[in-house]
Amino acid sequence: MFMLLFCLLITALLPNMANANFPQYDTTPEIDYCMKNKSMEECAKDAIRPELNLIKIQYRMVLSDKTLLEWRNNIAGNKQFFYDMYESWTAYRNRVCALYKLSAQYSGSFVDDEISCTLGQMQQHKYYMQSLVRLLTGDTPKKQSEFEMLRFEHDDEYKECTKNKKKDDGVNCLKEETQRTVDGILEAYKKAFMDEMLSDWNNGPNLQNGNFRDMYDSWLAYRNRYCSIAVWAYRRVYGDKSISMNYCLERFNKNNLILMEDILASSHSFLDEEMLDDDDADYLKPKAAGELITPLERRFDKLEGFNDAELKNVEEEDIAAQPKPVDPIDESDPELPGWAKDSN
Repeated sequence: MFMLLFCLLITALLPNMANANFPQYDTTPEIDYCMKNKSMEECAKDAIRPELNLIKIQYRMVLSDKTLLEWRNNIAGNKQFFYDMYESWTAYRNRVCALYKLSAQYSGSFVDDEISCTLGQMQQHKYYMQSLVRLLTGDTPKKQSEFEMLRFEHDDEYKECTKNKKKDDGVNCLKEETQRTVDGILEAYKKAFMDEMLSDWNNGPNLQNGNFRDMYDSWLAYRNRYCSIAVWAYRRVYGDKSISMNYCLERFNKNNLILMEDILASSHSFLDEEMLDDDDADYLKPKAAGELITPLERRFDKLEGFNDAELKNVEEEDIAAQPKPVDPIDESDPELPGWAKDSN
């Protein structure tokens, strides 16, 4: 009963994150109240730890719900599954927000870009986890159309495809849209790797070795795990034909593509050309920023049933010259915070 009441309370406090644009965060009554006495950046930073604590509570709520045993009657396996999901989400979030800070450092933001991105990613993840809690506890609308959760706007090609689908019953419009988005993500990673402001952040010689690869793999591990449990829980409430796996994957794909495109756009949005002075110590240097990130200690196991697109190397003919290999990473560098002690 307590968990259900808590679930209802936290749901009432959550903003509608179904169509939020990241890396920006959504303001909350708590942030607005804070800004009466503190700066916007201070209030955004102060909001991070409470958001993270709520997310951890949501994970505990999911793991303690007996409904989860209908999915897999394996308590130890379920704990490991959600541990991996949290760890992969954290690894992706830390990397993409570090990259966003690097790309947007000349844009003159009111809030530190890494703080803004981190808070936005936390708000989004909190929304997804709360949606999962609601599905497991039965706190969902009777009508599927009233439950936002994974809703997104289809692209124009999809809309045109559905109009013409009667002409060709063999066409899967959603699958085609998903492939377009995946192609867009892979292309965005290649452009980021070749970008003069972002390339050295990779801290590796190519797309198969370095921060970009770690970021992409972590995102896939997080996306696949969330969709695996979320689609099962959704169908349990609304029926087997209520949602497809591709629909969930496409929701996450679109978020990733939007963020990568924003990073690429930000890397070429300058207030003043003079801000590109290499001697300015106030701005991040891509190579130094990339070296601050500890490589993944382990690759997350691929889930059965997911055929993920590989992040391939950029061919030599596509670029004038490959980035030079960097020095070996100092193994004494501090590790990224673990899932239980992470404060970012």
